[in-house]
Amino acid sequence: MLVRAGVQPRRMDMTVVVVGASGTVGRLLVPHWQSTSAPVLLQYRGTISPWTGGKVLKWNPDDGADALERWVSSHERASCMIVLAGVTPRSGKTLSDNTRIAEACLTAARSVAIPRALVASSSAVYGDYLDRPFSEEDDPHPMNAYGTAKLVMEKECERLAAPDLQVTCLRIGNVAGADALLSQIGTSGDRQPVIDQFNDGGTPLRSYIGPGTLAEVLLKLAHIRDHLPPILNVGAPVPVQMGELAEAAGLRWCPRPKPDARLQRITLDCGRLWALMHGQPQTSDPAEMSRQLSFSKAYA
Repeated sequence: MLVRAGVQPRRMDMTVVVVGASGTVGRLLVPHWQSTSAPVLLQYRGTISPWTGGKVLKWNPDDGADALERWVSSHERASCMIVLAGVTPRSGKTLSDNTRIAEACLTAARSVAIPRALVASSSAVYGDYLDRPFSEEDDPHPMNAYGTAKLVMEKECERLAAPDLQVTCLRIGNVAGADALLSQIGTSGDRQPVIDQFNDGGTPLRSYIGPGTLAEVLLKLAHIRDHLPPILNVGAPVPVQMGELAEAAGLRWCPRPKPDARLQRITLDCGRLWALMHGQPQTSDPAEMSRQLSFSKAYA
């Protein structure tokens, strides 16, 4: 249910707390925020900050909200918390920890009167049962344990939403550079990635978003005065073919004939997101996504 009462997002210059800024996706977004001096507070858990500038906070949400409360009392109240922290299959950790992490973060957000939280979920909650783009109204039918774990997390986020804390779960598609394809740049040596190629010559069509675009979208959602829905699909307006994306990034790839076209198109309808952006650049070009990824890697 969309909660309206009591939620008052702060000014555009108010700090946004980013939990999981040192994770796989966070490391791609931080250079874009830092290059524009965006008002973000970057959370990390290690002994040494991964960044040399900007606002940083050493804090483990599992330990409670004390460190966050001290920062807020010494500096300023925050307008939003973006929760990028989570567990993926590649981490080898328990996927159910996604719910625990979200609960700890949202509890801490309420304790310091943060009025809005954006929690990273995944398009994996939908599954692959439709031959058209998935919209937020479509029933989730996850096909793997990761999608199931993220769906459980979403239900906990819905339970924790309150009049003083608006919570939106972001069903994010593929983030260029954090996906299985482009994450191979510079790591695969002479080995060429294999991409399915269908009878019409096309490759898998997927919803992607560049790290620079995602960084801008998240800040816009953090500060937008419109009331946000509890679920939002996140991706570029137009899906891209994985073969075209690989070529734009300079990856030589090997086609793998795929006569079964059932999984050729698994995409998101992101119309609701872009209707909220009010003039934000709508970048769906594979070359621009590659450029944004190159900037992330060069600036980091």
